[in-house]
Amino acid sequence: MQHTQPLNHPCLVPVRDLIGLDLPDAQICDVLVETYFFAVHWFSLVIYEPKFRAQYQRIITTGYATRSEYGFLLLLLMVLALGCWYGPIPGQNTSDGTAELSRMHEMFLKKVREQFMDIMDEDSLEYVQLCTLLGSFYLYHGRPRSSFSILGAATKSAQAMGLHRDSGSKFPEDITEERKRLWWTIYTWDRFATIVYGRPLSINDQDCNVLQPAEVIENIHFDRTLAPEQICLSIYQAQLNEVYKIASPIIENIYGIRTSTDLRIHSMLPGMITQATHQMREWQNNLPSYLALDKMSDISPSCSTAEKMHKLQALSLQLTYDNLMIIIHRPLLADQRASLTKFRERAQGQARPSEVPPELHFPTSSEDANFKECLDSALRVSRVQNKPELMRLAAETHLVAFLGMNLFTSSVVMSVCALSDPLSDTAQEAKRGITRTLLVQKSLSRRTSLSMQSSVILEDIVQLILEREREEMLRSAQSGLIHPQLDALQQHHDQSLQGTPTSVYGSDMDTSPGSYPTQMVAVNGINVDAGDQVLNNSLISLQRSKSTTPPSSPSLPRTSKLSTLITCNHVC
Repeated sequence: MQHTQPLNHPCLVPVRDLIGLDLPDAQICDVLVETYFFAVHWFSLVIYEPKFRAQYQRIITTGYATRSEYGFLLLLLMVLALGCWYGPIPGQNTSDGTAELSRMHEMFLKKVREQFMDIMDEDSLEYVQLCTLLGSFYLYHGRPRSSFSILGAATKSAQAMGLHRDSGSKFPEDITEERKRLWWTIYTWDRFATIVYGRPLSINDQDCNVLQPAEVIENIHFDRTLAPEQICLSIYQAQLNEVYKIASPIIENIYGIRTSTDLRIHSMLPGMITQATHQMREWQNNLPSYLALDKMSDISPSCSTAEKMHKLQALSLQLTYDNLMIIIHRPLLADQRASLTKFRERAQGQARPSEVPPELHFPTSSEDANFKECLDSALRVSRVQNKPELMRLAAETHLVAFLGMNLFTSSVVMSVCALSDPLSDTAQEAKRGITRTLLVQKSLSRRTSLSMQSSVILEDIVQLILEREREEMLRSAQSGLIHPQLDALQQHHDQSLQGTPTSVYGSDMDTSPGSYPTQMVAVNGINVDAGDQVLNNSLISLQRSKSTTPPSSPSLPRTSKLSTLITCNHVC
């Protein structure tokens, strides 16, 4: 790599002397950073582009940096590693370009893993940025335990540096903006990680008073063969912050050790859910038009890079909204399922109507509403299959695994619905939704093993649903008359309460292989009855297996256990 020699500056040293390797040629670095900004930056705004660009261009042009820029160089290696990961994938045949991308990715990531702890004690923004990117990469691509620890380190380091407090005019404008972006990115990752892992929140809303990121215009192109293209990406971050803030009290109630065992707080949950639902609907209705997902049309392949980024941001916000709607309504659905189980046990004993407790006779309108919210959200997620161009675009970005997680979550919700009452009209709609999600998961499988593995699980679930449907059809045809009032009660309950989870709180799941509950297997927090041995055996055997990634696909994780998939997105 040829560089422009810097002026005589005693503080500048060659990059190789700082990080132990030479950076690729400037042209290659430009393409990799360009790929990072298209694939990751719009989704996770940990970098402040104007400040990053100035530092990057100086170092990449000269090949020299100061010792104080050691942290920036490690951050740059992480950016380049992600650029390699999301780089272009050729056809089925292995090419030299693909092999080189894979080699560079492993080399950069190895250096980051070896050296990033060296800057932990320096109160370095770069350390927090690096931990956030590395933790998110591990979460999405096969190392959930490492991800949980690294994201936790990012949160604690950010708090130690005071990023959670308004810094006023203490820092220059670019540093202040970078701090705000970084803090709010960590905030949203904390909420998402809580849902994924089923652990308590690490950030308390009452401890934070940071302003929202400013509306900054950024140039998203680093490839010098492309003309500058200006876009504002930070409004997306502000909207994402807001929807997570709305849902935070309920997330804390569900996953917090103190709140989840406090009966007084738990009794307030229905009112909190009603208020949060109203606020989230208002939030969605007030989204800027370019951040609201177009339900009717797909994206045009010829649109600008800026428009593509905004369409992807709109998809991300819609997925987040539907995921949170399932989360916040889950607790009441679980209580319904428990009541329905008691009712069916009494019905199977041919109890007289007078012996059935009054509260089990008919669901309330709020119970109907909670179930409808969950199913509607799941069906909306499944309808992304109607946008093939947007799905193709998302598969090239950091959104791909997030999309796969949400598709799997929605599939489990719809599967529980279909298994609960296989012959109902609602079950037929749920099965159509499962078909859509399965098609999308298969299309995403080339990019993420999470989708590849979830496709296998969904195929087993489809087999189970078909078996249940056959059994129900034969049982209905062969059964005799039963007490007409009990029959009417059970039909009414089944139609209103089908598909509800059995437990309010997801189990504190262990990601270690071979560690499974004896009575049930938890899938994304939804408990599947122990009697469903076909589904249970499938999940257990798949959890214990490791993914086998084709060596010709460098963009797929090399080692990943299905327990990642089952444990991650611990939402329903």
